[in-house]
Amino acid sequence: MIVSYRKKFLFVHIYKTAGTSITDSLARYCYRPGSTRPSNWMAFLSTDWKKIHRTPIKKHATALEIRDALDRGIFDSFFKFSFVRNPWDWQVSLYHFILDRPHNPGHEATKAMGSFRNFVLSREGSEFTQTSCLVDESGNLLVDFVGRFEKLEEDFQAVCHRIGISVGLPHINKMDRTDYRDYYDEETRELTARLYAEDIERFGYSF
Repeated sequence: MIVSYRKKFLFVHIYKTAGTSITDSLARYCYRPGSTRPSNWMAFLSTDWKKIHRTPIKKHATALEIRDALDRGIFDSFFKFSFVRNPWDWQVSLYHFILDRPHNPGHEATKAMGSFRNFVLSREGSEFTQTSCLVDESGNLLVDFVGRFEKLEEDFQAVCHRIGISVGLPHINKMDRTDYRDYYDEETRELTARLYAEDIERFGYSF
């Protein structure tokens, strides 16, 4: 995540939804006091940050974790946004991301699975969804805007307009591969639909 006191925005970074590109574009507004680059864990601009931030906030913190770590007045008043992605495409992207990075904690296990099909089957029982990153304890959305990876440029520009800036969006960690639908058989397609049913329903996705 990143938060800017200069422009009063907060970005909830869900992995594999162009968050690295978005962070790179907006980092210039989120420097630590006295620093020439943003923090890998949290970027901010404040003259009294030690009093404002009670606990460290991780890169992929959920909106609820961020809310509980920040001063509530700041969280409530800042413009909060995130981006989501079609769950079937999301899983294909995650699979390749892990495989292409030998230092990723899940690399060896994913490589040993031998196929995308086995990777998807291994997700059975997972409770992590994109929705879970964006809601409170009662399931209410905590962010003001949810952009779509499928409309990345358009929705990112809508964010920029809202916070009063004009920046481009670089393509970082972009992968060349075939259409995500080519990766699925009936079983893995249905399993993904079941695991991420709340994302599909809330954000209106389909295979």
